[in-house]
Amino acid sequence: MMFRPIRGTHDLFGLEIEKYNIVISEISKIAKIYNFNEIETPIFESTNLFSKPLGVQSDVVLKEMYTFLDKNNDSLTLRPEYTTPMIRAAISNNLLNSLPCKVFGIGPMFRRERPQKGRYRQFNQINFENFGSNDSFADIELILIAKQIIETLLPKNNCTLHINSLGDKETLKIYKKELSNYLRKFEK
Repeated sequence: MMFRPIRGTHDLFGLEIEKYNIVISEISKIAKIYNFNEIETPIFESTNLFSKPLGVQSDVVLKEMYTFLDKNNDSLTLRPEYTTPMIRAAISNNLLNSLPCKVFGIGPMFRRERPQKGRYRQFNQINFENFGSNDSFADIELILIAKQIIETLLPKNNCTLHINSLGDKETLKIYKKELSNYLRKFEK
């Protein structure tokens, strides 16, 4: 009999679980302030849910998903990320009939990554989604939520929030070209 957790996983207990519960509680309070409703999705979903949106050739699909066949020979996958199941839940529960739809979720995710310090095969993810809002205020609100979470959980640390964007597809093409031109200077 094995008495250790599977490689890439760990047990939470004592002070560690107390801290975890405080983090979850504080994030939930902040989400409510911004009128985000909590949503919880199943830990496993149909494999097609993840392979279609992510593209069958993505690293997550090819290498990192925990996939298995159930007794009916249906392919199921432990959720590797939260956005896709949240979209599925919003659609299947008709939450998108009243937009904007602001939801958040907290829960375990599973990826078959090479375990290393600070990276686990089972990990918890916090996810905020604002469906149906196309203006920049939704982005600003998510940035404010991130800022408030950091300030609440790490009040005495001098944290700086850095924001990056590659822009749209056209901007990304220009960026790639400029980066390639810059890096050519260092070719031997």
